[in-house]
Amino acid sequence: MFNKSLFKKELRESRWKIIVGLIILIITAVSIPLTFTYVKELVDLFPQIPGLEGFDRFLENYSIYTWSQWNGKNLYQIGTILGIIMGMNLIAGEKVSKTLEFLLAKPMSRASLYLTKFATAAISLGIIVLGSTALLYIVSLIMGYQILPGELFISTIVTLIGFIFVLTLTMLISTVLDEPVKVGLLSAFILFLLAVPGWFQKTYFLSVFHHMTASEYMLEGSFPFTSLIIILLLIGGMYYMGFKLFEKKEP
Repeated sequence: MFNKSLFKKELRESRWKIIVGLIILIITAVSIPLTFTYVKELVDLFPQIPGLEGFDRFLENYSIYTWSQWNGKNLYQIGTILGIIMGMNLIAGEKVSKTLEFLLAKPMSRASLYLTKFATAAISLGIIVLGSTALLYIVSLIMGYQILPGELFISTIVTLIGFIFVLTLTMLISTVLDEPVKVGLLSAFILFLLAVPGWFQKTYFLSVFHHMTASEYMLEGSFPFTSLIIILLLIGGMYYMGFKLFEKKEP
């Protein structure tokens, strides 16, 4: 099912996305331990800064502070954009460049083509996310901060699964629409709608982004088995729908 030649092609074509994504997230990750002391001093000097009320409780525990700035903020925001960028060209890009017919003419099933493209994009996201997180951990140790590696990487895996959700949704839309820009815009709009419940106290648990940050695990000490199972089922459902549409798609 998995095609190694197509995997190499997709990885080669995605190399700049991986490099740029890594650079952006590495700079963001490294800035967290490098600026921790300054942020702490700033909050101590000006405890009433608008928007930072109660933020001092995160500064008492470096692992929690790192989570709040990484999974709870920068990683999931940048990673969501990367998930859209990785997925928007997967099928629609081949249609626009008129290479889809060429790919389908190869001795390779549509199931193999769809799976390989999806897997390559997911692996690329994993490289970017886990690579930058590993550097965050290393720099934190160099700076002398105590950080729990288990909590950091488990919460990051939860966040990465959220990005796979974004990727699967975008790939599904990429199978329906033939222009990558439209795919990206529609995906961003749908994800915006999915984020709205997270803005309200009574409905925040309905937002995939709430669960993507792994807040339940980090703040309550409870692993989000139920929400992860639901997200994985949604990923499986969207993947199946996308593949079925791709089976019927004309070159």
